[in-house]
Amino acid sequence: MGSDILKIPIESFLVKANKKYLFRVIGANSGYATEISFQSHKITVVATDGNRIKPIEADSLILHGGERYDIELQTKNESFANNFLIVSKLLIAYPHEDDEHYTIGLLKYENADPISIASKNEMEKCNFTHKCIRVNVKRKLVFIITIIIIIK
Repeated sequence: MGSDILKIPIESFLVKANKKYLFRVIGANSGYATEISFQSHKITVVATDGNRIKPIEADSLILHGGERYDIELQTKNESFANNFLIVSKLLIAYPHEDDEHYTIGLLKYENADPISIASKNEMEKCNFTHKCIRVNVKRKLVFIITIIIIIK
């Protein structure tokens, strides 16, 4: 990965160390869900469609078309001098694991070297040995509402 990635024009967000940021994420996708994650950072989902919810800490957010979420991101302390990738991965089933479709953005720390990016090895993949928490609040709420309607 390295500095070659910075030759591609990508969206970047300038952040300061040890601060909390609020991102509003809108699902402009259709057909397939998208998984959003911030390299080496946890996120906290605090609202869906403008309605506050009990905060849920997660490694990533699964977003379907038309969904809106507010997520909080706590930046790392000042001793961290890296920039980090923001990854938006299309969740689609392919026969080959290497055939992934994603776009990236950059979480740029104010005092970090402009061409430094944390190692790709820090991109955690969820699997049996590395457990991750993925959140999709709306689907869970729709499922709960469906159960309540059926019971009545």
